[in-house]
Amino acid sequence: MAKEFTVLDDRGIVTIGANVGTAVADFFAWLYCNNGQIYSDDLRSVAFNSEVGMETLNWMVNFTNDINGGVQNASPTSSPVLVKPLRHSRGTTTAS
Repeated sequence: MAKEFTVLDDRGIVTIGANVGTAVADFFAWLYCNNGQIYSDDLRSVAFNSEVGMETLNWMVNFTNDINGGVQNASPTSSPVLVKPLRHSRGTTTAS
């Protein structure tokens, strides 16, 4: 369904149907949703390199490539969203 709502043009994504994320925190969140874990039960070793971890990572990569047209379209730095710079006024930070 996300693919139906994603619109691409020659510069990248115009409208994104869904973004699973590309950061480590996103991977850990999806790993948890897939019943995986970051560390072993005794906390002595990592567990994200398990079969479930690989399935989760492959799903994220395939979704990003197939739905979003690649990581260059889905990463926060490539987003066409305008972020207003912050300015300081009387000791507070506000959007300008």
